[in-house]
Amino acid sequence: MLNKPGKVKKFSAHYIFPLASAPLKNGIIILDDNGIVQGLIDTAGQIRETERLEFHSGILVPGIDGLTIEKLQSCQLQMPQKSLEEILKSLLPEVNQGFVPGQKASVFLLFPLDMENLKLTEKSKLKKLV
Repeated sequence: MLNKPGKVKKFSAHYIFPLASAPLKNGIIILDDNGIVQGLIDTAGQIRETERLEFHSGILVPGIDGLTIEKLQSCQLQMPQKSLEEILKSLLPEVNQGFVPGQKASVFLLFPLDMENLKLTEKSKLKKLV
């Protein structure tokens, strides 16, 4: 009996912060049905409608143990000179390197945001997608 390949899930947002590599504007992350990162696509900021692609308004970030919106907002207040990406990297344990092809990952959405400055607002939320 042949194993049929599982369906992949594709997620996109205004930005993806892989944390293991540079942020992707309108990038795409592809996960298999086991939550393994199959790839990251740099669309060079130009996204097109694609089969099974979910677009979200905000920033996609990898799951980080103990990460809460309150923790992120607190860090942003304590370190206003740091970018949101730098704050996330500072919270990332060494064993989890972000979105890395071949590794299992949880995907979280940060929204709504001050997209012009890529900063959290008092209304920002953190939602688990996968």
